[in-house]
Amino acid sequence: MRAILIALLCAAAAACRTSSLGACSSDGDCASGATCDSVARVCVSSAGPDGGGFPDAPLITNVTISTPAGYTSPDGSAFFDTAGAPLAVAANVSGPAGVTAGSVCLKVAGESGTCPHPGTQGSGTAYSFELPRGPSSSDGTTPLDFTITASSPSGHVGTSAVRHVFFDGQPPSVTVAADNTAYARLLPDGGATPIDVSVTIVDPTGAAAPQLLSGTTAIAPSSSSGNVYVFPLDPRAAPAGAEGAYMFHVRAVDHFGHDGGADGTRVIDGAPPAVTVQIFKDVPDGGGVTYPAVVANTGWTGATFVYSDTVHVQGTITDVSGVGSATLHVDGIGLDGGVSLGTVRSLGCTAGASSCPFSLDVTLNDAGSELHTGTATFDAGSAVGNVPAGMLRFTIDAKDNAVAFGGAPAGNPASSVTQARTTRLLWQNTLAGTAVSGMAVHPNGDVIVTMADGTGDTVYSLAPDQPSKHWGRTLDLTFSSDGVFGTPAIGAGDASSARIYVGAEIGDFYAFNPDGGTAWDTQTTSFLFAVGPAVTQVTVGSGQGDAVVVPDGVDGGNSNLWLATEQSLSAVASDNRDFFAAPLILNGNVFFATQNSTGTTTHLTQHSISATGALGTPTTSNTNGGTPYFGLITDGTNLYAARPSIASNALIKISPSFTPGTAPLWTSGVTTGPSAGEPTFGIDGRLYTSSSTTVSSFSASTGTSTLFVTLSGGRTPLQGSDGHVYIPVSASSFNAYEGNLLSWTFSAPTAVLRQVTMDCQGRVFVAHGATVSAFISDDRGMADTPWPSLRRDARNTGNASNASTGWPKYGILTASGCTQ
Repeated sequence: MRAILIALLCAAAAACRTSSLGACSSDGDCASGATCDSVARVCVSSAGPDGGGFPDAPLITNVTISTPAGYTSPDGSAFFDTAGAPLAVAANVSGPAGVTAGSVCLKVAGESGTCPHPGTQGSGTAYSFELPRGPSSSDGTTPLDFTITASSPSGHVGTSAVRHVFFDGQPPSVTVAADNTAYARLLPDGGATPIDVSVTIVDPTGAAAPQLLSGTTAIAPSSSSGNVYVFPLDPRAAPAGAEGAYMFHVRAVDHFGHDGGADGTRVIDGAPPAVTVQIFKDVPDGGGVTYPAVVANTGWTGATFVYSDTVHVQGTITDVSGVGSATLHVDGIGLDGGVSLGTVRSLGCTAGASSCPFSLDVTLNDAGSELHTGTATFDAGSAVGNVPAGMLRFTIDAKDNAVAFGGAPAGNPASSVTQARTTRLLWQNTLAGTAVSGMAVHPNGDVIVTMADGTGDTVYSLAPDQPSKHWGRTLDLTFSSDGVFGTPAIGAGDASSARIYVGAEIGDFYAFNPDGGTAWDTQTTSFLFAVGPAVTQVTVGSGQGDAVVVPDGVDGGNSNLWLATEQSLSAVASDNRDFFAAPLILNGNVFFATQNSTGTTTHLTQHSISATGALGTPTTSNTNGGTPYFGLITDGTNLYAARPSIASNALIKISPSFTPGTAPLWTSGVTTGPSAGEPTFGIDGRLYTSSSTTVSSFSASTGTSTLFVTLSGGRTPLQGSDGHVYIPVSASSFNAYEGNLLSWTFSAPTAVLRQVTMDCQGRVFVAHGATVSAFISDDRGMADTPWPSLRRDARNTGNASNASTGWPKYGILTASGCTQ
């Protein structure tokens, strides 16, 4: 409120105490030398200015303002606008000795001059005056004071009591309280909470119907206390997407119509945080996704990341109300084709900061999401094929710090999604020769590859993580260049010592050191090794050493089983040739399948192997299979074998004892046709094998079959550590399954090898024609089963010895880890 208001006129004696001579209702109530002012109801002195009390000095009474007040306050103060004609003032001026003509005068405090406002005599003792209005700057807080004087003929002056009058020429004073809070435009449910705007409005004449003007809407106060008014501002008046100061106006009009007001603002945050993001592997190029530059023979095609890449995610989040929460998750593709949500990672924003720069690294296949691309592929070129690829979604979720009035959180959420094409292809390497015949993984990590019909280098050691050849060797012990029909095998030892063994098509043995140097080689009298060797340990001199064992494919009663060490070469006659079934070693015995030249007579054959490497004579099951067997596998107790052309008993289970006259423990037909490759054991303990049109699983105890997937051309499955099943398809594709649902596929430009292999980093290696392709899988090695791949383990040992205590599990993920 302004300064204390002093009343000009008093309606009752109790309302005004301007005289020390006392209140009165008539002259009789006043002491000698004083009269009663009938208007003010107080006694006034009739003494002269010298205080001497001249009895002939004029008396000035009944001073009144006849112009109606524009506003009278509750305490009786009268207020006038500064605009308009002068106020009309009346008074009675009389004296015992009369009044000197022309001496009656009204003077405003502070005015100079003899008589600025002379009185005009009316009837009798009545005089009228004109009181000028106050200046327009008057704000009603400081009164305008005036007095009326008159003199007697003797020169004695009488003066009225000081009169006070208030003038207001200014609009109300409007002050909008500051508030820097950022308010949400909408609540999460779509509603809104009004913002209380506190406004102080001051005017001595009061404010009539103050309003808050928000856009075209006039809002009345919801409450007031004294000069403080509270207006409910609807934040939805701000435009959709507003972010920043929203301006409004508060208007107040006083009783004289003076229109005043003030602008105010409130921060309205109706927009989610703004997000800029860059995703790149090496160097960004200005925003969005920057794929790695093209690298020949890799999954870096210029339009893809590789699933094992570590990529950089950086950018900035900004918001006027400050950043609240901010997270990143890399989402993939679920097995059902939906979104697979990744692990949520904080972007490390400082709470409340208006700008949050962020930078972090994400390894794509460690982001907590899945990448099941199903049948979707990316055309990487005619030489590479259609590789498994799909879009990973880099999702940044952010929320600002906007609140509802009262402080309830109501932040605006933002979800920024940037997609990046990602492939599982790591690399490809095309080698000399007609086609790859086998692959194994060395403990130093290299992929050992053999070629059929070698035209130069026939055995290669390839880097596992890039299309790089560490070395290649030509098999030229007998011919200038010889091929390999079977797979390579790797013996005991570590990265620096484990040797690589190859049985060449012509019947030669080769042993290579990990660096590609020849450890030893030897010629046999055989002229055909159609399968790869198995590896076992025998006593050599005073210690143990590798022995490689392989039956030859010579027909006509000249078949032999061969055993070679660095020091010796030996052979023993065997029953018929082995043209399909690579040998299996179990507890001091070697098992394989034999067949005559036409394949119409087949048996399973066993030879003992002594601790020193001596081979025993054959024991052959007298159950004629009628068609060739693929390679045998074992669960450590019994043998299992598949045949390619008998639907009703294509898969058999037989005891290793080969008791004469004893039939297989069971025979089972593959679901829709003959077997198409060796079975393997899944993590569920069942055997998985392919036919021409399906892949089925079989109970190891009863042979009961269950359809796994319908698939034409499937070959030997590989069982992954986390339950995935990988199946090469001869027609030129390769499929990965989770459960019995397709996870991803690769369409190769040439026919696919019947075998795939995997290392402990989960890289799966697929051969097609003369090319090897490496893919990023979802496993961390082979499954911990008795026989998870074509030759049992990553080294292709074909060895399941010491079943009671556990045999070496190369490249198989066990509880203690995966070992190569």
